[in-house]
Amino acid sequence: MNESYVTLTELLTLLAVFVGPFVVVGAIVQHSILVRANVRGPRNWTFVVCAALLTVALTWGLVFVLPIIIPFVNVFNYGAPFILPAIIASLAVTLAVRWYAKARIRRQAA
Repeated sequence: MNESYVTLTELLTLLAVFVGPFVVVGAIVQHSILVRANVRGPRNWTFVVCAALLTVALTWGLVFVLPIIIPFVNVFNYGAPFILPAIIASLAVTLAVRWYAKARIRRQAA
């Protein structure tokens, strides 16, 4: 049988290897941004965990959308189609956290 499918274990491994580093770096940057905005304690970790989940979900969605927009994304082998969506998703979520932190700092200053 020459079926091309990916098992759940393979998919989770691909996500951990190719998306995981971007999620971890994004979480560290988002945590530091939120600490500077005086968001501390459980609320900070809630934001970081929700942002990490949002990054993975956005990456998953972009995996299906980007090959339609940018055809050369799937040219590379195996996990490469995950890398560009992971970069875009982690940057987008980090920018959203940064905008929230800026708005919070402005509200506190007023």
